[in-house]
Amino acid sequence: MQIKQLAPQLALDATAIVELHAIDPIVYVLYLSNSLGRQPVRDKKGKTIIYRSQNAARKDLLDNGVKTFDFVHMTAYDEIVGMPEWLSLIHISEPTRPLYISYAVFCLK
Repeated sequence: MQIKQLAPQLALDATAIVELHAIDPIVYVLYLSNSLGRQPVRDKKGKTIIYRSQNAARKDLLDNGVKTFDFVHMTAYDEIVGMPEWLSLIHISEPTRPLYISYAVFCLK
């Protein structure tokens, strides 16, 4: 999925959301998540786009017609990567608050 395809995909698929993952303090990656799974946003050559700041990713999204996205903090991402099978992840976003809040809750299966 290329970044120019995100806005049309979001309009067509009610389950689709864009996630900005903080992998590292200076590494941010965009993903398109929907009922089929999660896939990284890629450039024209097929390489995953890596941003050096949250603002750079946000500007690229806005320039391509994407107005909302979920931010996944690096600690939540680190927990997802090594999550045991007996845990279930619930990602919670609160975009209506004055400061955008996104966090993960882990539950026993």
